[in-house]
Amino acid sequence: MSHRVILITGASAGIGRSCAITLSKAFPNEEHSQPLVLFLVGRREEELKKTGEACKDGTIIEIQTGDMGKEEDVERIFSVVKEKYGRLDLLFNVSSSKTILVFFGSVLMVERRYQPSKRLAYRGE
Repeated sequence: MSHRVILITGASAGIGRSCAITLSKAFPNEEHSQPLVLFLVGRREEELKKTGEACKDGTIIEIQTGDMGKEEDVERIFSVVKEKYGRLDLLFNVSSSKTILVFFGSVLMVERRYQPSKRLAYRGE
């Protein structure tokens, strides 16, 4: 059986949590009947579990703790996705790390050169 596999970083709160809950309510549907797999990624396992509990019954929840600013965590998490499902259909990168994850088909690119502007740095963001 084919699954729709979506990974959401920063899924323990805020936008990431909202994305997970909303997607779980949207899929599967008449047009897209594949079961939905949500990989919920973040640093706080208990909060990730709360996000998973708020998702619609029938959604397959995979919880992965890690820091998207650490290359070894990124590699470990994407290895689990590949091992369990063989692919990733969609990536929502909403974590607060300064790492930019870009996913093209079966290729994951990790960009670490992002630097906040001085204006944002002065404001503490």
